[in-house]
Amino acid sequence: MGSLRKPESRDRFMTMKPRRPAKVLVVSAGDRIRLESIARSQSLPAALVRRAQMILCMADGESKSTVARRFRVTRPTVDLWRTRYRERGVSGLHNEPKATRPRTNGDDAIAKLADLRRQIKAFVDHYHQQPLMWITAAESIVAELDRLCRVMYRTPARRLQSR
Repeated sequence: MGSLRKPESRDRFMTMKPRRPAKVLVVSAGDRIRLESIARSQSLPAALVRRAQMILCMADGESKSTVARRFRVTRPTVDLWRTRYRERGVSGLHNEPKATRPRTNGDDAIAKLADLRRQIKAFVDHYHQQPLMWITAAESIVAELDRLCRVMYRTPARRLQSR
Protein backbone atom coordinates (compact mmCIF):
# COMPACT_ATOMS: atom_id res chain seq x y z
CA MET A 1 0.00 0.00 0.00
CA GLY A 2 1.16 3.45 -0.77
CA SER A 3 1.45 6.53 1.31
CA LEU A 4 -1.76 8.26 2.35
CA ARG A 5 -0.20 11.63 1.54
CA LYS A 6 -0.13 12.98 -1.96
CA PRO A 7 3.38 13.72 -3.20
CA GLU A 8 2.48 17.26 -4.26
CA SER A 9 1.23 18.19 -0.76
CA ARG A 10 4.70 17.56 0.65
CA ASP A 11 6.23 19.79 -2.00
CA ARG A 12 3.94 22.60 -0.94
CA PHE A 13 5.54 22.66 2.55
CA MET A 14 9.03 22.66 1.09
CA THR A 15 8.33 25.76 -1.00
CA MET A 16 6.89 27.99 1.75
CA LYS A 17 7.81 31.64 1.58
CA PRO A 18 10.52 32.72 3.96
CA ARG A 19 9.41 34.82 6.90
CA ARG A 20 9.61 38.57 6.82
CA PRO A 21 12.90 39.86 8.16
CA ALA A 22 12.66 41.28 11.67
CA LYS A 23 12.19 45.02 11.97
CA VAL A 24 15.31 46.45 13.47
CA LEU A 25 14.62 48.56 16.54
CA VAL A 26 16.29 51.94 16.09
CA VAL A 27 18.33 52.92 19.15
CA SER A 28 20.20 56.21 19.34
CA ALA A 29 23.90 56.25 20.25
CA GLY A 30 23.18 57.82 23.64
CA ASP A 31 20.46 55.28 24.42
CA ARG A 32 22.75 52.42 23.35
CA ILE A 33 25.40 53.55 25.82
CA ARG A 34 22.81 53.76 28.63
CA LEU A 35 21.28 50.40 27.69
CA GLU A 36 24.68 48.68 27.57
CA SER A 37 25.50 50.12 30.99
CA ILE A 38 22.20 48.84 32.40
CA ALA A 39 22.65 45.45 30.69
CA ARG A 40 26.05 44.96 32.36
CA SER A 41 24.93 46.16 35.78
CA GLN A 42 25.01 43.81 38.74
CA SER A 43 23.41 46.25 41.16
CA LEU A 44 20.25 47.21 39.24
CA PRO A 45 17.11 45.05 39.42
CA ALA A 46 17.45 41.89 37.32
CA ALA A 47 14.21 42.56 35.45
CA LEU A 48 15.48 45.96 34.27
CA VAL A 49 18.78 44.40 33.17
CA ARG A 50 16.93 41.74 31.15
CA ARG A 51 14.72 44.36 29.48
CA ALA A 52 17.78 46.37 28.45
CA GLN A 53 19.37 43.19 27.07
CA MET A 54 16.18 42.42 25.11
CA ILE A 55 16.14 45.90 23.57
CA LEU A 56 19.81 45.61 22.60
CA CYS A 57 19.20 42.23 20.94
CA MET A 58 16.32 43.67 18.91
CA ALA A 59 18.47 46.69 18.00
CA ASP A 60 21.07 44.25 16.67
CA GLY A 61 18.46 42.77 14.33
CA GLU A 62 17.20 39.71 16.21
CA SER A 63 13.54 38.85 15.70
CA LYS A 64 11.00 39.07 18.50
CA SER A 65 10.60 35.28 18.45
CA THR A 66 14.33 34.73 18.86
CA VAL A 67 14.51 37.24 21.70
CA ALA A 68 11.48 35.64 23.38
CA ARG A 69 13.10 32.19 23.20
CA ARG A 70 16.47 33.45 24.43
CA PHE A 71 15.00 35.21 27.47
CA ARG A 72 12.27 32.58 28.03
CA VAL A 73 9.40 35.04 27.83
CA THR A 74 6.40 35.24 25.54
CA ARG A 75 6.29 37.30 22.34
CA PRO A 76 3.66 39.64 23.82
CA THR A 77 6.12 40.39 26.63
CA VAL A 78 8.80 41.25 24.08
CA ASP A 79 6.25 43.41 22.23
CA LEU A 80 5.36 45.18 25.47
CA TRP A 81 8.93 46.24 26.23
CA ARG A 82 9.68 47.07 22.60
CA THR A 83 6.62 49.35 22.49
CA ARG A 84 7.40 50.91 25.87
CA TYR A 85 10.96 51.62 24.72
CA ARG A 86 9.77 53.17 21.43
CA GLU A 87 7.25 55.38 23.23
CA ARG A 88 9.20 56.41 26.34
CA GLY A 89 12.84 55.56 25.72
CA VAL A 90 15.06 54.01 28.41
CA SER A 91 12.83 55.32 31.20
CA GLY A 92 9.99 53.18 29.82
CA LEU A 93 11.88 50.03 30.84
CA HIS A 94 11.49 50.78 34.53
CA ASN A 95 8.57 49.31 36.48
CA GLU A 96 5.52 51.52 36.69
CA PRO A 97 4.47 52.40 40.24
CA LYS A 98 1.72 50.19 41.55
CA ALA A 99 -1.53 51.65 42.75
CA THR A 100 -1.66 51.84 46.53
CA ARG A 101 -4.25 52.88 49.02
CA PRO A 102 -4.13 56.63 49.64
CA ARG A 103 -2.85 57.78 53.00
CA THR A 104 -5.53 58.34 55.59
CA ASN A 105 -3.60 61.09 57.36
CA GLY A 106 -1.90 63.98 55.66
CA ASP A 107 1.44 65.66 56.13
CA ASP A 108 0.13 67.62 59.14
CA ALA A 109 -0.46 64.47 61.21
CA ILE A 110 2.94 63.09 60.25
CA ALA A 111 4.57 66.43 61.11
CA LYS A 112 2.90 66.38 64.56
CA LEU A 113 4.17 62.86 65.22
CA ALA A 114 7.65 63.86 64.10
CA ASP A 115 7.54 66.91 66.37
CA LEU A 116 6.42 64.80 69.33
CA ARG A 117 9.20 62.34 68.58
CA ARG A 118 11.77 65.18 68.59
CA GLN A 119 10.45 66.49 71.92
CA ILE A 120 10.69 63.08 73.56
CA LYS A 121 14.16 62.54 72.13
CA ALA A 122 15.21 65.94 73.53
CA PHE A 123 13.77 64.86 76.90
CA VAL A 124 15.84 61.66 76.81
CA ASP A 125 18.99 63.57 75.85
CA HIS A 126 18.43 66.21 78.55
CA TYR A 127 17.67 63.79 81.36
CA HIS A 128 20.19 61.14 80.40
CA GLN A 129 21.63 61.07 83.96
CA GLN A 130 18.23 60.56 85.59
CA PRO A 131 17.11 57.15 86.81
CA LEU A 132 17.21 54.41 84.21
CA MET A 133 13.46 53.93 84.45
CA TRP A 134 12.76 57.37 82.87
CA ILE A 135 15.20 56.79 80.04
CA THR A 136 13.82 53.33 79.30
CA ALA A 137 10.24 54.65 79.24
CA ALA A 138 11.11 57.55 76.95
CA GLU A 139 13.13 55.34 74.61
CA SER A 140 10.24 52.91 74.30
CA ILE A 141 7.91 55.81 73.46
CA VAL A 142 10.32 56.98 70.74
CA ALA A 143 10.50 53.46 69.34
CA GLU A 144 6.71 53.15 69.36
CA LEU A 145 6.34 56.51 67.57
CA ASP A 146 8.83 55.38 64.94
CA ARG A 147 6.87 52.17 64.43
CA LEU A 148 3.59 54.06 64.14
CA CYS A 149 5.00 56.46 61.60
CA ARG A 150 6.45 53.68 59.46
CA VAL A 151 3.57 51.21 59.67
CA MET A 152 0.43 53.31 59.93
CA TYR A 153 1.50 56.20 57.73
CA ARG A 154 3.92 54.29 55.51
CA THR A 155 6.56 56.92 56.09
CA PRO A 156 10.23 55.95 56.16
CA ALA A 157 12.09 56.83 59.35
CA ARG A 158 14.61 58.89 57.37
CA ARG A 159 11.80 61.23 56.28
CA LEU A 160 10.81 61.81 59.91
CA GLN A 161 14.37 62.61 60.96
CA SER A 162 14.73 65.24 58.23
CA ARG A 163 11.72 67.25 59.49
